[in-house]
Parts: sequence; C-alpha cells; structure tokens
Amino acid sequence: MNDAELEIIATNASDDLEVSLNAAAGKSFAIRTVEASKGLRAGDGTLTVQPKYDLQDETGEVTLSYDNGDRTTIELTASNSAQSVTISQQVDANNRIAPTLTSEGKLFVEWEKSLGEGNSLTATAQMMRLS
Repeated sequence: MNDAELEIIATNASDDLEVSLNAAAGKSFAIRTVEASKGLRAGDGTLTVQPKYDLQDETGEVTLSYDNGDRTTIELTASNSAQSVTISQQVDANNRIAPTLTSEGKLFVEWEKSLGEGNSLTATAQMMRLS
C-alpha cells in the first residue's frame, strides 16, 4: 500500500487563526509540516504572524506581514539561512508594484497589471547583486 497524503486544516475565523498540518499515512504516520497563521488588529491595519516548521528537514521560517488596510503591505520572511523584505504598493486600481530585498543582496521588483475579469499579468525583474 502506498502512503496517503493528508492535509488537516483547523480554522477559527472569529479569531483570525488557522493551523494546518501536512502528513503521510500508510504503514506509518509521519507529520511533514506544521503551519499557523494568526491575524491581529494593529492600528488601522492587520499584522499577520505565520510560522512554518518542516519536521523532516528540521527547518523553520516565520513570515510577519502588515497590511495597512489601504494600499500598502509589508512582509518580512526569515529562516536560519535566508531573510527577505517585500513592500507592496497598490499604485492604482490596475497596477501593483512590489520590490523585494533578500539577505543574499538580491533585489527583485514585481509588477502586476490587472487585465480585468479576474485576469492579470505579472512581471518580475531581478536586479544585479548589491555590493
């Protein structure tokens, strides 16, 4: 018998809390990853904390994001080996720009153009390594 992939998600919408677990079940049961997401009101916006842990690789990361409730989102992601910060700005109803700076000195700039009817085009440029 092959292993079955399982995804278990528990949500408490009134507390803006979600916990998920990915596992494999067959002859044995093995939890692969555990993730959580908790949203908190912060000023006029929302702060979201999202830790994730991979039990197989014994690696973890955490993402902190702040959405000001208007047009700007800031996201920090960190693990033992890499960190990044993204600042996303909704320029107008159809355009969003989001530069990302990584701990390796890389800079990415993402541009998303809404094409209407739920369609969009996204382009990402990677800048030369910062010294």
